[in-house]
Amino acid sequence: MCEAKTARIHVAVPGGLKIPVDRRSVGPMEDKKLIDIEIKLAHQEYVVAELNDALSSQQLQIANLEARVSALFDRIKALSDVSPGGETGDERPPHY
Repeated sequence: MCEAKTARIHVAVPGGLKIPVDRRSVGPMEDKKLIDIEIKLAHQEYVVAELNDALSSQQLQIANLEARVSALFDRIKALSDVSPGGETGDERPPHY
């Protein structure tokens, strides 16, 4: 009965999950494979978190740039509406 308790192990994976594994069916080669898979999974989770941070930062930068472009468009429109004498810059001079 003691053997049954020690024969079953739980392999912890990121995210707090524990996967039950029958120790008797897992040999040294399978242990190495499990460790390799856990390492790869941990690395992928790290990369996904880094990409998420970069994406969030870029979204904030885009929102900031959109606001600045909109303000520039408004400023250009306001300046073109207040041109001196109501003239537009596209009219021909009188000597043509």
